[in-house]
Amino acid sequence: MEQAGKRPLAEEQVRKQLEKTGETPFIFETLDIGMDPNVFLPMQQLNEMRRRALAELEKQICRQYHRELRANPENRENRAVFCDREEIVYKNTNERSVENRPELTILTETIEQFRTVEVFAEEYRGIHRVYVDSAMGGDLFRTPEALLICECLQQSGVEVYLAMPHIFRNETEALFTAQYAEKIRDGFDGILVRNLESIRFLERIGFDRNVITDHNLYVFNRYTKQFWKENGIAQFTVPLELNRQEIKELGIEDGEMVLYGNLAVMISAQCVEKTTRGCRKKDGMTVLTDRYQNQFAVRNRCRECYNVIYNSAPLYLLDLKEEVRELAPKRVRLQFSVEDKKQTEQILHAYRESFVLGKQTERMPEDYTRGHFKRGVI
Repeated sequence: MEQAGKRPLAEEQVRKQLEKTGETPFIFETLDIGMDPNVFLPMQQLNEMRRRALAELEKQICRQYHRELRANPENRENRAVFCDREEIVYKNTNERSVENRPELTILTETIEQFRTVEVFAEEYRGIHRVYVDSAMGGDLFRTPEALLICECLQQSGVEVYLAMPHIFRNETEALFTAQYAEKIRDGFDGILVRNLESIRFLERIGFDRNVITDHNLYVFNRYTKQFWKENGIAQFTVPLELNRQEIKELGIEDGEMVLYGNLAVMISAQCVEKTTRGCRKKDGMTVLTDRYQNQFAVRNRCRECYNVIYNSAPLYLLDLKEEVRELAPKRVRLQFSVEDKKQTEQILHAYRESFVLGKQTERMPEDYTRGHFKRGVI
């Protein structure tokens, strides 16, 4: 709770948010609210408090029925364990220690990557959240397979967040408002935003679940972190411009850190494909080659009419487990963009080997960058 700066939190607002028990097995018969008259709390934090309280209540109720399946002496390495809903279950008992391990999130842009993550989620139950790009398949909301995977992941306990477009023009806002507003409000556990226009859109449609800023909406210091909290956004992605010491000074105990990804070096409204071959009005990939023969993948997003130009080498920090743990991020992210199925699998298993099994992974890309992690802004 904070001292209210302008408009204090009303009891009616608190009651309305707390009574939204949704698809949980609970409803309130009575709800007594005791609060100071001049306090403020962002709606997101209030919603998160409600979700955690109901999850803990369900956990406590189920605990009395908790039981374990004794290990099969002929197969000690891989054994099944009945456990509480929030306890992470692994096939290999060496993976059961979760002390000091940040939550894992994964961002996917293609349906092939999304399928691969779904299969991995069946094998490894430690995925906390998956971000699905709104333009997946050209238009996520018109791609039945992607929507089905979203439902399957949510049913298995994985949060599914919608990743909004990098550019959100008036035309896109009109489309989302007219056709997708209800699906966005009810179908996703939260939203990843990359621009202020998306935040305004979410406010207009009454979205009241979690919102997290992407790394380009800078949380460069504690002042900007506080700014977003005061405006109802408590989750953030660590800026890629900060080095290790600057990240430590910022404090990311409530932040999300990107450990892998072919990151965007430019978002451009000038379409490479339209300039070189003519507009096909269809999403696709093009490659730019610089004078050093470095190749930069370019994805054209036709619905919003912009290009994403990706770095020629991915950010890779998966082998720096101890340095990452020292920073104590709440979550770490694997960010897939141009990867095929094999490359996606390679990175997923590299994370598991390093952060879960504690092994020195050998599944490293041939070419990679540390970004600014060890040097900072020049």
